Amino acid sequence: MSSYDKQYKTVNLFGEPYPELIDFFSTHPKRGRLLDLGSGQGRDAIPLAHLGYNVTAIDKSKVGIKQMILKSQKEGLKIQGYVEDIYKYNDLSKYDFILLDSMFHFYKRDKNKETSLIKRIILNSKIGTVIVFCIQDIGKNVEILNKTIKRADKLGLATIVCADTLEASQAVACLAPNIVLAESPELISGGKRTEEEAKAVKRINRKILAINPKIAVMHSAGITDELDVYNVISTGAEATGSTSGILKAENPFEMTERMVKAVRKAWDELNLKAD
Repeated sequence: MSSYDKQYKTVNLFGEPYPELIDFFSTHPKRGRLLDLGSGQGRDAIPLAHLGYNVTAIDKSKVGIKQMILKSQKEGLKIQGYVEDIYKYNDLSKYDFILLDSMFHFYKRDKNKETSLIKRIILNSKIGTVIVFCIQDIGKNVEILNKTIKRADKLGLATIVCADTLEASQAVACLAPNIVLAESPELISGGKRTEEEAKAVKRINRKILAINPKIAVMHSAGITDELDVYNVISTGAEATGSTSGILKAENPFEMTERMVKAVRKAWDELNLKAD
């Protein structure tokens, strides 16, 4: 029996998924097979399945997997759920995405086991797999993440790190990820960007690029429609995205198309000016 079997008697024990995580997956240009390692009650697996990902969920808790399967069936989703130990799971090479959300704390007693798992996932995933780690910025977690990023670079994998303040953006820029997703918590889920916040985009970009000009800076909080997309790209964001703006639109597919066109328009205007 897993230690979480009793805890999962509390429905939705860990609450809603991180908005930054959902933003990233909702704006990714491709869908595919996604492996959620340590899925628990399906906090991430279910919304990701709603976004169109073909989700396989692995967790040691029978209770958590059962709850996830029942909920997914009620919502008309097809999620494959298996009760297994993620540290023994080896079928890694067939997935386009591998997610580990809040699975690593790097406590002294667990550090070797956890870092060994990270290395095994990186080495055994197929070329082009997007591997997403979500960890808390406490203790030496960021330092250990830094070593993981460097390992990923050697293997040609892309890395993205989320930050919610200018200071955090500068800190994670020092880790040299491929992308920094700069998110203001006040703007997530529909907050509108003010003129001052638009200026902040340029300020954040300058600070990050001063540390490492090779980093792509993404701003997606507060994006509700195509005008927001146009404005944030025109301000200097190299990428953007939206979850609530698309899902709450009367026609999500039309809104997605308008947003994509807005990116193209803003990018073309910026580059024409540069030429």
